[in-house]
Amino acid sequence: MRKIISFCLAAVLAVGISYSTSRCGNGLSDGAASHIMNLLPGDTDLAVKVKSLKAICRYPGDGNNAAVRRLSDDLKFSPDTEYLRASGFDTGKEAVLFVRDWTVVERDGVPDLSVLALMPVTDLEKAAGAVKDAVRKRWPTVRFTETVAATFFEVPGGSVTGCILDHRGWLCVGINPGGSVDAAVRAFSEMGTPLGHTPAYRDVAAKINTGEDIFVFLNCKKIAEKNMRRLGRTDAAGGITPDFPEGYESAGLTADLSLSDLVISGVLNMAPESLLLSLTAGLRFDKEVITGVDAPPVALFSSSVNPGAYYQAALARMSETERRNFENYRKELEAQWGIRLEKDIVENMTGSVNFGIYDSASISMTNHNMVVAIGVKDAAGAQAALEKAVASAQARPGVVVQKISVGGTDAFGINLFGMFQLYAGIRDRHLILSSGRLMFERAVSADRGAGFLSKVRDPALADGLKDDRGILFVDVKEASAVIRTFSFLIRNLNGGDPPDENLLQDLKPFEYLLIRHRVKGRTLFGEFRLKTAFTGPFFLEIQRHFEQLNQADAAN
Repeated sequence: MRKIISFCLAAVLAVGISYSTSRCGNGLSDGAASHIMNLLPGDTDLAVKVKSLKAICRYPGDGNNAAVRRLSDDLKFSPDTEYLRASGFDTGKEAVLFVRDWTVVERDGVPDLSVLALMPVTDLEKAAGAVKDAVRKRWPTVRFTETVAATFFEVPGGSVTGCILDHRGWLCVGINPGGSVDAAVRAFSEMGTPLGHTPAYRDVAAKINTGEDIFVFLNCKKIAEKNMRRLGRTDAAGGITPDFPEGYESAGLTADLSLSDLVISGVLNMAPESLLLSLTAGLRFDKEVITGVDAPPVALFSSSVNPGAYYQAALARMSETERRNFENYRKELEAQWGIRLEKDIVENMTGSVNFGIYDSASISMTNHNMVVAIGVKDAAGAQAALEKAVASAQARPGVVVQKISVGGTDAFGINLFGMFQLYAGIRDRHLILSSGRLMFERAVSADRGAGFLSKVRDPALADGLKDDRGILFVDVKEASAVIRTFSFLIRNLNGGDPPDENLLQDLKPFEYLLIRHRVKGRTLFGEFRLKTAFTGPFFLEIQRHFEQLNQADAAN
């Protein structure tokens, strides 16, 4: 299966487009499709479009690259510009890999789906011949059947079926590892509304830059409707999985391969009745505390969820046994602690949850430098609930509580069995928790104007950390230092082997990871950014980096 899909991917990577077009917002004008998207059937499940051969094929490097050689040997098809041009392909136009009829079946666990590549050509007959030659080399026993509509091929035993056809002057090659390609061929001859004119596609194209080197479109709703039982609708006992997959309509991803950083942008359009939408719509990401700490961050996390909606969704998905156990816990909490779960906790939460780990140089087994900040609506109510919880905890064996004042904030230092300390307090409508007093004091006095964020010189990072989006951030250098600090623990957990030094060497070119997300309307916008010290395109530089490491290992 991997080799079959790889064959199609190689065909797509062999061709592309260089074009310019007027833009509107984050995508093409009015969500319009590029020409090739208007050649695809409207019922396409997945489409992966490449911008140009120059933007794609240059990144694996020259033909001496080991990965390129393995790909060519495996697929019997060379992703080389000169070879493709000589074989009749037009290397100056866009190309697309797309999937239709994505159906999960039981036959040996192989899905029934038609994977097709639509490729531009200068000489259709020559290009089709090159594809046939590659198919023969890959499967020597293949049988070809010529028809008016297409050339069909089949590997004896039915393990692979495929087709080669002319679609409006473009070469289309299709493969189905679990069924027949007949439906895919009929889709071209009976094509109604093209993909580029469908509401699902336009809804994605209007919100994302489809002109990047790689653009991916996914029709979530169509796949879900066809495979609902196989993909699994979450039932009452199935946990809190947010209505996958029926709550989503369409999605898109883009990547610019010319950058030295790995940057992937995406959108996910949710259905109006989506549980995920009800959990995340209309909320803000309150990162003031974790971005105002005056210490270099190792990792940061910020998210936001509608507490009431999440609470009700969790209850709805509990089994009868789980619900009984939860009800007993709720009653115990109110009787012994004096805290009403719904009134004092759920209804008083803003939904903002933030987490940070700081200063790798001072992290140890007893000093974790951890900060948690949870948004609250009513600070006085949160303070009252905290005092009730502390009073109840203090009555338990092994718990010692000390009331402290930090910067005018009344707080508590809680020692558990003389081994673990926790500091807790309410400040500016945040419940702040920390495992160490020094970091707690820094969190209570957090100030963006004086915290680490004021010292960040990378504009993309500074903006990404302070804007109204959820984040996951990891400073690779700081994280590597933590790995070294806990090397003895990792050795014990890893059967006596120390942390892999090669891993730390692998991480050297990387500076930080930043994942951001936000919900606007019914759309989830996201961005993945891996910042590097590379000076050239990411995929080209990463190959050179690992080749240098492999050469160094071989020399040793």
